[in-house]
Amino acid sequence: MEDRVQVVVDRLTALAGRPAVLEDVRLRLIAFSPHHETLDAVRSASILSREASPAGRAHLARRLSGAVQPVRVPAEPALGMAERVCVPVVRDGRAVGYVWFVDAGGEVDEETVRG
Repeated sequence: MEDRVQVVVDRLTALAGRPAVLEDVRLRLIAFSPHHETLDAVRSASILSREASPAGRAHLARRLSGAVQPVRVPAEPALGMAERVCVPVVRDGRAVGYVWFVDAGGEVDEETVRG
């Protein structure tokens, strides 16, 4: 199962042209793609400790409350977090996980974010 999930994350990375992370709804790491660019503090913590920091989790949970459509999450300098796009993984109308793409340069356009 883990290998199949990793293949999906790697394919999403190729399609999006940027690194991706898959987390469960509690923001615990499931899979991530290679990252060849500088990581922000929240992404680094997520990869290194397999979950976002408590402050990062609290901030992101507030932004994602009830989300079932893609969400742009603004940068949060106090947390060392760059702007990112979150795509909820939805089953039976509820988020069961999240795919994250850092978008520090604001390169992902709004049409893409809206899906």
